[in-house]
Amino acid sequence: MIPYFLTVTLCWLCFWGLYQLLLRRETFFRANRFYLLGTLLLGLLIPLLEWPQLPAPLPERFEPLVVRLPELVVGAQAPSADTNRSWTDLLAGLYAIGCAIALVRLLKSGWDLYMLHRQSCREKHPGFTLLVHPAIQAPFSFGRLLFWDGGPTYDEHERKAVLAHEYAHIRHRHSLDILLLEGLRLAFWCGPVVYAYSWSLRDVHGYQADAAVLVAIPKRNYGRLLIRQALHGPELRLAHGLKHSSLKHRIAMMTQQQSSLIAGWKYALVVPLLAGLILACNSAEEELQDDLTETVQHEEITQRDSVYIIDPKTYESTLKVEEYSFYRMAEQMPVFGSCPGKTGDELQACSNRNMMEYVMKKLNYPEAARANQVQGTVVAGFIVGKDGQVGRIEIKRSLSTDCDAEVRRILQGMPDWQPGTIGGEPVNVQLLLPVRFQL
Repeated sequence: MIPYFLTVTLCWLCFWGLYQLLLRRETFFRANRFYLLGTLLLGLLIPLLEWPQLPAPLPERFEPLVVRLPELVVGAQAPSADTNRSWTDLLAGLYAIGCAIALVRLLKSGWDLYMLHRQSCREKHPGFTLLVHPAIQAPFSFGRLLFWDGGPTYDEHERKAVLAHEYAHIRHRHSLDILLLEGLRLAFWCGPVVYAYSWSLRDVHGYQADAAVLVAIPKRNYGRLLIRQALHGPELRLAHGLKHSSLKHRIAMMTQQQSSLIAGWKYALVVPLLAGLILACNSAEEELQDDLTETVQHEEITQRDSVYIIDPKTYESTLKVEEYSFYRMAEQMPVFGSCPGKTGDELQACSNRNMMEYVMKKLNYPEAARANQVQGTVVAGFIVGKDGQVGRIEIKRSLSTDCDAEVRRILQGMPDWQPGTIGGEPVNVQLLLPVRFQL
């Protein structure tokens, strides 16, 4: 779940960044509104969908695929499973508390709106219902409801401007956008980008409503109304009003020249941005790794080693060629230690746990490496034979002579494994063991 949240947040940040850089100053209010809503939904969908992948070129050289055991850390206290679980539970608990607080705030706003609706006097008008109550500090709208204080606060021209502004919110159905954003803020309350989207979308709503008013009202008179309205008390969270958007931005947008149609090319930039996000979320390397895994499954590998044998008396050397075969994958991989009653993934997890406990108990940080501040990873390859014995130990990645020797010593002293099998018959299986030395 955490990777999904992070991926969605990254997608939203990229889309919102494009809006802030190139689109927010344009007077294409309708297009900006649908851009913000559309990219919100795209950000939710991109991490979930399986997009077509481009074929990945094979690297010129790559190491043969070998089963890699869990990495061991020597010299540092590795977190236990219980510690990891406690941290996971703590994060889940904090997230749930945040969701609960956000839900309570949203329900309170909805309840206040409901009670105000019940206590107000109703007047039916074409396209909306006017609700009048003296406790309303500033006119606002929600759905097809327009709330009004009913007092002599406005003259006739201002009253027409307010009605035109709120009716524009109602006609464009801006309340549906707000409900969508409130739902996303419940789930993504800990991410700042969803709040940035909320502010930007409310600004666009204000610009659209202002444009509808300015068709019949002079800009100067309407600007004075906005400034006076900004002095009133706070509005409800779910509602639309004259002061939800930034006053400075709205006045600047009112006085700005209409954007040229040529500026519409900026919206085309969402296409390469979308393609880049899809590629980032759906890397072709994973497909390549899967293909290689299927290719090497149950494939027997034969290797030859050349060994020079020196006679200690005559010092004559004799070349001896040793041939051996092994598998990199088996139907049943080798098992270390006792795992009664375990099968499948549980059996493999038990084997890994037994092996890690054994190595961590036996392995020591070499004194010379500790004194010289040597840190890094040793990767050792070995074969678990048909008889369960460990052999053919080879240091694939060296760190230092002492660290390499310590890893080799532990592998040479390992007790027998339960051998891997194919078709019920024991086979030689090659494994890799990474050991990280860390001070």
